[in-house]
Amino acid sequence: MRLEKPCGLSLVEHTARSLRQAIQSGHLKPGSRLVESAIADEMGISRGPVREAIQQLAGEGLLEIHPRRGAVVRGLDAKTAYEVQTLRGVLEGFAARLCADRLSEQRADALRRQLQTLMSAAEAGDVAAFVEADVAFHGSIVDFADHHRLSLAFHALNPLHGVACNFGLSPGEALITSSHRQRRLLAALLSGDAGLAEAMVMSHYEEQANLFMSRLSGRRTIH
Repeated sequence: MRLEKPCGLSLVEHTARSLRQAIQSGHLKPGSRLVESAIADEMGISRGPVREAIQQLAGEGLLEIHPRRGAVVRGLDAKTAYEVQTLRGVLEGFAARLCADRLSEQRADALRRQLQTLMSAAEAGDVAAFVEADVAFHGSIVDFADHHRLSLAFHALNPLHGVACNFGLSPGEALITSSHRQRRLLAALLSGDAGLAEAMVMSHYEEQANLFMSRLSGRRTIH
């Protein structure tokens, strides 16, 4: 695992982001133990921010804290993956319905740019970049609904969603198919068809939920 030295963000936020990316990308496997002193030494910081970052990731569901072993990367089981995807579908479906009724041209342009980034990552077969762009695209749809508590609930699921996607998606046709689906979703939003946009979001997440359930069937956690 290689962690970058802090730049721009607060020490805690930078450390949390670096560890989160390492977990979502699979560089830190389920069962891996996080040693505060080793992380602090590698990043050139004190142990305090590392300790706070670890607590933050534990709150996101990515780590488990054990009295004697300390922080350990948590595995993702099929039930959790299914629950995360289906709940995101419900939340974003509602957001899409709201968003379709209040999408300004400035916000539409932002979604177009994010979609282009997503499609470029799909064409390049870059799963990590695709997942990052996909999270940003869907997050913007939710944020543009102008429903603060909805946004909070939705974004709280991002860390586990990222783990599931990095495991469940693979380079190739699946990414291209998904990017085309996102393009059709944006078209529905731009046309103001709230019902279609909501239905497309719900269908997308139900398909993702079933895919991850299938891939994790009979397995306790993602390894």
